[in-house]
Amino acid sequence: MLEVHRWRQIDWAPSAVVALATSIDGTVVAAARENGSIELWNVAPGSVGWHCHLTIPGKEESAVSSLAWCKAGGNQSTPWGRLFSAGLDGFITEWNLETLQPKEIVESYGGSVWQLAVEPEHAESASNGVLRSKNGDESDDDESSSSDRENEDEKSRPAVKNSVEQGVAVGCDDGCVRIFTVGDSQSGMVYRKAFPRVKGRILSVAWSTDASRIYAGGSDGCIRCWDTTSIRELFRITAGLGGRSTGSELCVWSLLALSNGTVVSGDSTGSVQFWEAEHGTLLQHHSKHKADVLALAAAPSHKIVFAAGADGQVTLYQIVDELGKDDDGSRSISQELIPRVRNRWVYVGYKRCHTHDVKALAVAFPVVQEEGQSEVPVRKKRRRNRFQTENDYRKWAQPGIPMLISGGNDCKLFTYPAEAFLAFHPHDICNAPQRPEIQLAQLSASGSGVLLAQHSTWIDLWKLSTNRNAISDLEMGYEFGKEVLGKRKFRDQMNYVMSSPPKINGIAEKKSVREKPVGNGRPSVYLTKQVASTKGVAPALLARIKCKAIEHIACSAISANGNFVAFSDRLKPRLFHLEQEEQVPGKVSNRGPRRAVSKRKLPNTLPAAQCMLFTPDSTRLVLGSTQQILVLNAENGGILHSFKVPPPPSLSGVKGSVSPINFMCSSADSQWLAATTSSGYIHVFSLEALRHHWSVPVMDGTTATSAIFSPSSSGVLIISTAGNQLHALDVEAKELTSWSVANWQVLAQRLLEFPGGVTGLSVPSSSASSTVIAYSSRAMVQIDLSKPVKLNTMEGKEKSHSQANGSKVSASENGNVSAHFGNYAYVPFRDPVLFVGHTAQSSVLVVEKPWLEVLRQIPAPVYRHLYGT
Repeated sequence: MLEVHRWRQIDWAPSAVVALATSIDGTVVAAARENGSIELWNVAPGSVGWHCHLTIPGKEESAVSSLAWCKAGGNQSTPWGRLFSAGLDGFITEWNLETLQPKEIVESYGGSVWQLAVEPEHAESASNGVLRSKNGDESDDDESSSSDRENEDEKSRPAVKNSVEQGVAVGCDDGCVRIFTVGDSQSGMVYRKAFPRVKGRILSVAWSTDASRIYAGGSDGCIRCWDTTSIRELFRITAGLGGRSTGSELCVWSLLALSNGTVVSGDSTGSVQFWEAEHGTLLQHHSKHKADVLALAAAPSHKIVFAAGADGQVTLYQIVDELGKDDDGSRSISQELIPRVRNRWVYVGYKRCHTHDVKALAVAFPVVQEEGQSEVPVRKKRRRNRFQTENDYRKWAQPGIPMLISGGNDCKLFTYPAEAFLAFHPHDICNAPQRPEIQLAQLSASGSGVLLAQHSTWIDLWKLSTNRNAISDLEMGYEFGKEVLGKRKFRDQMNYVMSSPPKINGIAEKKSVREKPVGNGRPSVYLTKQVASTKGVAPALLARIKCKAIEHIACSAISANGNFVAFSDRLKPRLFHLEQEEQVPGKVSNRGPRRAVSKRKLPNTLPAAQCMLFTPDSTRLVLGSTQQILVLNAENGGILHSFKVPPPPSLSGVKGSVSPINFMCSSADSQWLAATTSSGYIHVFSLEALRHHWSVPVMDGTTATSAIFSPSSSGVLIISTAGNQLHALDVEAKELTSWSVANWQVLAQRLLEFPGGVTGLSVPSSSASSTVIAYSSRAMVQIDLSKPVKLNTMEGKEKSHSQANGSKVSASENGNVSAHFGNYAYVPFRDPVLFVGHTAQSSVLVVEKPWLEVLRQIPAPVYRHLYGT
């Protein structure tokens, strides 16, 4: 019998998404958040495979306003490109994706940066013209107010090869558009020139597709077009003329230049306007948004435009032929009249999946399956599955289909198929954004332990007790007869079989039928049960360790005995020792149990860690950084050994160049250490022989999301991948276990419908147990590695669904929240889950937080009147 305990007392305050940018090859999306952190997401078709494989921690008082990817030149060229971020602090930062550290920081020379725009990659001739033109050659008198230091610096800079340079337009707070160039990997970003200064701020910037012109939108309500060679203003557009209002209060928040000679603008009145790019003539105007339009994006064909804003909706506009059709709709226009046909941009529809402002849009391409990568065979059925609705994700989950990604103040990331925007439901790929890192140190077999919760600038330590007499905010799972994971059991068996609602502690149980999605876009009707929690001793806060540096915490760890805590930011790691406070005889503390925290000194030469852990014997601290793993003595902080992480095999692309360590785990006997990298490889080290043992190749073509050693056999490593697949590896034999070879195909089909991506694994500490729990923020599943996994048949589920959709619902047929068939115990979650971990042999702690409580911490969105209110 497995008891499931729920805890909701944890602090969780995610940050809003403020910027999105797609890599050069279109397979990675960078998402910047309000707290300064940057996440790199692997793009996948459908809803399976999305995974945040790299996270750059933010820092205090950091405000990222824009992101940009530039092509990488030289021998260190990668398909992703080079990542740049700009903020309201007036600096532009290039990030090293191997060390997750700033590679170079450049001043904007114009105050806060509102937007970065990268020159189109195929426009090299225009780029050469931009570089040849010098600052102030043919600009007006406004430019003369720029500092002489800019002109002197430009004259002193040596000439570089234009063939490898790419221009970046920077919209600055002082009303000036400045041009920087990005060369090879060693040269960095170089300031080149500035356009004439205008009144107000430059809020949006866009290049024409041939890079011969630059369009800039300002806080004065005007759109200006400059020639990149002569630096002269060609024309000026007053954006408010075709919109709802005019005046200095109008702001042009977003601009987009299309290949068909159209410029699209979004402003603070909620208007989306289409302009002719040659002379600035208004073509169409749409006012479908009820608040500011903050972001624009276009499909690769440039025939579809997406707009999003503060009203939370994402709208679709499409170009159609206004002429050239007969009354019956057939095309009858002759070839000589084609130039006279006028294309018209029309409003098609919208999606409203965000609850707050949508600040960023981006279009990306899913990763195409590599050659030689094996696919999981899917059994085809002629009979249509009743679970598969008209807008099921499996109809458009194909590699190469462009995907639209949106993000905003509600901290969520949603994806849509760009070419079939209205035909399918969007998918929430970030159901638990910026979830705090949680670790559990089990102190006793009865269930007591210490829980570590990592936040941006502090570490919380909680004392937990999950025995039957001390359960807080918790529901224990029981069922008479067959014991199934996640079921609810009532103490009175008579109440369980009675038709009247049973009572626990005088509170009646409530039953209701609710429709909730338990799969990828597939609705499921099941009977929910609300059971009163058993009151007991609430979790107590033992200590709070604050980070005094301005950098945010990147990783943390707690020892198995609960005596040591370590964390690291982008500067250096820190080690602390926890001691029990001495209680004064006869004095009762109102604060509850507390721990005295003392800081241990570490060598100053230690690099910043990307991940860390304590060995199960609590004697060694392992720090993982770029291409290096250090083993320290937990008592004195001395360096015991240093492992060099071997580079991945020489392959084309980023897998051979970017490989920071993002996760580590150790076997129960402290013999083996496994380290996963962002490139997808897993490196296994022997802590006894102090040498590298095995480099596990990329499994399923996706990165590993979690790894853990089996307690029954220290040489068995269990890993989960971003493709929602589970593998068991024999570390000593350097191969898959016999169980994994026999069950991986069936298990892959069962996990294909697992909601969300697998983010963690948990195993009991008992060596006699062979079960593992894989969980995401939406569900968890328990699998016994000593038993075969059977493929579930759909006939029984279809029958249950047909009866559930009718007038009668039987508790025996549809009253189970979980499902257990063929060594696959599945439990969906009602609220986003942050952590699942074993507290005892038959007890699991689930840390969750209702999403409505998280939304209360976010500023209220734009008011929208609801009918009948």
